[in-house]
Amino acid sequence: MAEYVVIARKYRPATFEQLVGQEHIARTLQNAIKQGKVPHALLFSGPRGVGKTTTARIFAKALNCVKGPTPTPCCKCAPCLEIPEGNCIDVIEIDGASNNSVDDIRLLRENARYAPSRDRYKIYIIDEVHMLTTQAFNALLKTLEEPPAHVKFVFATTAPERIPATILSRCQRYIFRRISRSEAVANLKKIAEAEGIEVDDEALAFIADKSSGSLRDAQSILDQARSIAAGRLTLKDVSRLLSVTDTAFLADFVDALIDSDPAGVIRGVENLFDQGVNFRSFFAELVAYFHKMLVSLSIPKGERLTFLELGAEESQRLIEQADRAGKNKLFTYLDKLLSIESEVTKSAIPRVAFEVAALGLCHLADVASVETLLAKLSEVQKSAGGSGQGLLEPVRSPSPKRASFLGNSQTGEKPTKMPTPRSASQSTSRPHAPVAQGEDRRFVPPEHRESAQRPVRTAPKPASNAKSSPKPENEALYNASNIPIVQEALRLFDGVIEDIKRSPEKPKPPGT
Repeated sequence: MAEYVVIARKYRPATFEQLVGQEHIARTLQNAIKQGKVPHALLFSGPRGVGKTTTARIFAKALNCVKGPTPTPCCKCAPCLEIPEGNCIDVIEIDGASNNSVDDIRLLRENARYAPSRDRYKIYIIDEVHMLTTQAFNALLKTLEEPPAHVKFVFATTAPERIPATILSRCQRYIFRRISRSEAVANLKKIAEAEGIEVDDEALAFIADKSSGSLRDAQSILDQARSIAAGRLTLKDVSRLLSVTDTAFLADFVDALIDSDPAGVIRGVENLFDQGVNFRSFFAELVAYFHKMLVSLSIPKGERLTFLELGAEESQRLIEQADRAGKNKLFTYLDKLLSIESEVTKSAIPRVAFEVAALGLCHLADVASVETLLAKLSEVQKSAGGSGQGLLEPVRSPSPKRASFLGNSQTGEKPTKMPTPRSASQSTSRPHAPVAQGEDRRFVPPEHRESAQRPVRTAPKPASNAKSSPKPENEALYNASNIPIVQEALRLFDGVIEDIKRSPEKPKPPGT
């Protein structure tokens, strides 16, 4: 029985023309080879599974092809056949994660001095180059700056920010992008036809979505899913395989949130738990779905289907939900979800955290929008006269009463003559009141103590028998609560007065 080759290896691109989603990279490298302007060091950066290592091998074949250097390698000569298998003596592939020490780089630098054994160039392909140690990078600097004419370096990485700037400045950088949904679906459909796999278009689109822009991941999912179905591969088969929910279930869950259906939300959470779905992953999908809904309301209607990159039926339902919810509610939902993201994703009991968050979103619909409340408040103001009368005026502290001997400029009162103080020896006063006890003791001025020839304390004035009317603790709050416009606002917002703040007084013009 022949050894089975997985789809990702079997359908790996062999030429620049077969690269998926990286046309800008292929065109640049082909033109450099045509013009004889091939750099000595190249850095390929981008997400996983988008073709960095594959492009490095195609580039090596183009340089060492018997008919080369050529932008279209023949794929028939010895170098073209050996390079994809990793058997070419002059094309050395190094795993930067496991060969990252300074000794490994010293050995590479020593071998780079020697001419190629057979081919035109000696090419070093270092994958995951960001895993090299700092000492290893430093050992590579001199060789990378002034390499022998027969040596080419190709670095591949998913984390270019971890590479020292001294290395980056010595390389030409090529940035690989994620594979779009349509490109991934087209590639999967071509492979399915070649392999005789019967699969629904919805299933292919779902696979492309779950691969997150990685074509290799999409091909691996298709390879795994082909064995789960006895006949035609459906969307339900793929979702069950990946233990994730399909778009229809996600849309149903969003309907329950928009319609404020707590029972529907609880049933949805129970289904997620029964299916073994990761609640953290579903939370991320829910945030992404609400984001698409918000974006769909922010772009022209004619561009919605193209931008959403969903099926026609899925896009139509998402747009309908977005129109029904409205921008204000979607902003509220997203703000709430993003604020509790860490609580859900880092919780030890993610199901409970997610369920509480979802139920909280249900009750957000009970809160009236700001526009609605302002409209109602405007109506109340109009009914009160429209001039703003009745609103709480700022309370000003009364100015302290001046002593009569200072006079009063407003009333025209003239100052009186200040009284002449009497000395303690002239005073004939004697204390007649009994000495107060306990907390009722009061301070007596020193001159009275001297006249009494002993310590004296006064007793408080006995309370009157007349009952005084009780006053509220905060008279300003009490007065404000009796204003009609305030009472209407409290009823409208279902609130209470917590505090009253005075408006700052406007400065008086000079000369007044």
